[in-house]
Amino acid sequence: MCGFFVTASASALNKMIEVDIDKLMVRTANRPLPAGRMSTGKALVISIMMGLLGISILCKLNFIVGKLSLFQLFCMLLYIHNCIRNLQ
Repeated sequence: MCGFFVTASASALNKMIEVDIDKLMVRTANRPLPAGRMSTGKALVISIMMGLLGISILCKLNFIVGKLSLFQLFCMLLYIHNCIRNLQ
């Protein structure tokens, strides 16, 4: 479950980064952020809370795993963001 929170956090942060591109694409224009059904502020708060919750629980279970999940969060953001930008 903690891994889900960290992964969902990275995904939500990516959606915030890509909101301008998602508005232009027919397939993604109806998502909550591009369609205006959710503000970027709410999405930021939710994604940070999910990431902190997942990482903090993992740190309590095993500190090394918690640190690795934080590293994984940043790697996912960089990888997803760079791959999407390079495909365009």
